[in-house]
Amino acid sequence: MASTIISLALRGCQALFAIIILGLSAGLLKGQVVKDQLPSTIPYAIFTGAFGLVCACIGVASNWVEILQTVLMAGIDCAVAFFYLAGGVIIAYKLRGINCAKSDFATRKKMTGNNLLNGGCEKAEGRTLCGYTENDDYTYRAGTLNARCKQSEADAAFMFMSVLLMAACVAMLFIQLKKK
Repeated sequence: MASTIISLALRGCQALFAIIILGLSAGLLKGQVVKDQLPSTIPYAIFTGAFGLVCACIGVASNWVEILQTVLMAGIDCAVAFFYLAGGVIIAYKLRGINCAKSDFATRKKMTGNNLLNGGCEKAEGRTLCGYTENDDYTYRAGTLNARCKQSEADAAFMFMSVLLMAACVAMLFIQLKKK
């Protein structure tokens, strides 16, 4: 009985983290100014959030559905963990060298050059214009760049925390299997 309660609590956290990842990623998608310049990282993050949410529901059902109380559920959990890990690493890699709390010239220039943060860029009149900059001094909408950066950081952090959570789910599943 206690293991069922712990399992349900873990699955509830998994669903909550998946919803947060989904919401953060959808916010980044909504804020994309140049839609045809969408970095593939954002749709992938949306996929991982949705996949994690579906698998959380399957995980809840596994407490009562006998066929899911096997290594099958461990495989599903491992797949979810892999997708989260891949997404977190990709986002962290894309944000390397950027401090989201800073808004000095050098940091804003890095943020403007980052396709995950800049809202997309397009060429016009011999210049490259990005969604969240307009001036050569990179001051236009600097707050939005910082906000998108913090959203991306949070997205990666929740993906990494979800990997740990999935490891706990797999461990809990094997404890339950061992009791049977």
